[in-house]
Amino acid sequence: MPGPIRNFLRAIFAPEKQGKNIYYTEKQSASNKQNPKNSQLAHIQPGSSKLQTPSVQPNTSENLNDVNEVVRLINQERQKHGLSALTINSDLMNSSSNNSGLMIKHGFKHKYTSGWAKENIAYGQKDAQEVVAAWLKSRGHYENIMSSECTQIGVGKVINSKGIPYWTMQLL
Repeated sequence: MPGPIRNFLRAIFAPEKQGKNIYYTEKQSASNKQNPKNSQLAHIQPGSSKLQTPSVQPNTSENLNDVNEVVRLINQERQKHGLSALTINSDLMNSSSNNSGLMIKHGFKHKYTSGWAKENIAYGQKDAQEVVAAWLKSRGHYENIMSSECTQIGVGKVINSKGIPYWTMQLL
């Protein structure tokens, strides 16, 4: 896992090895001490860069299909405007998924990225078509998507306990 992502995780989470798995738990805060059930946020399996964030549906095939469809739609839109397609970056995919989980836990904000990537966030859109359409209608989100400086993409979708999807797209 690259340094910026590892540093980001270490700033927020404390690694804890349990058997072959490494669990990242949120560093202790007053709310976690009152409700320890809320403290586990992420899980990484050894030899994998896949970060799993808890939610109702963190890594279902439907979510993965939606994430892949977002990438396809973004690349389709970029190519219409003469821009190159973005390549999937697994670390950005993990970070995006993690950020979506953090938004569910701590609020809908752009504060979970350490500034090293452009980021679009959204919530409530039921599928890839809806979230991409919303981002394309927003000037700031559109500018991120159409940035010729960006060559890599990561997308995360996590669904909260009420069934509301939270989306994050990060671009480098």
